[in-house]
Amino acid sequence: MGIDLTLKFSEEYMLKKTAVVSSFLFFLLAVFAAGQPSTYKLQREVTIKAPPEKVMALINDLHNWALWAPWEGDDSQLSRTFIGAELGKGAAYLWQDKEERSSGRIEITDSFHPSRVFVDFDFLQPEQIHSSAEFTLVSFGNSTKVVWQMRGPTSFWTKLKGLFGRREHPLGGSFESGLARMKAVAEK
Repeated sequence: MGIDLTLKFSEEYMLKKTAVVSSFLFFLLAVFAAGQPSTYKLQREVTIKAPPEKVMALINDLHNWALWAPWEGDDSQLSRTFIGAELGKGAAYLWQDKEERSSGRIEITDSFHPSRVFVDFDFLQPEQIHSSAEFTLVSFGNSTKVVWQMRGPTSFWTKLKGLFGRREHPLGGSFESGLARMKAVAEK
């Protein structure tokens, strides 16, 4: 009987000790994650064999984003409502993806033809996130260099993933895909 009590006490002690150590380690991870940068800056670029005016038309008119934007595609569940100006500054659209249960708003906040477009992205669901993007077009010869930058807040979970080696923002691959699609459309 004395052995059973000792064994039971030892198991309870080890369980409590494991819980305390685990809690302390999680606390340390949370502290390190919180210390990561609170904003991100993502940038990708591509050179397109087309004049800046042709590339600008794909960016400055939100109706054309269906041709190249990485989140656009054959998704019949994605609905868009265009509002504001037809193109350029003030043009916007609301989007909702019923399948992904996500929604948001994209608005061109400034446009300098044919070299620069500023865009605000407001993701409303599943979580609210505000990001700003800038498209810069630089002409050289018969080509245009397109630089797509985005800045925004870094979520706690993204900071936590960064502690385990994923330093790149999850949108990096989407930017590359979108720019590749833009290149294909503009070079036709």
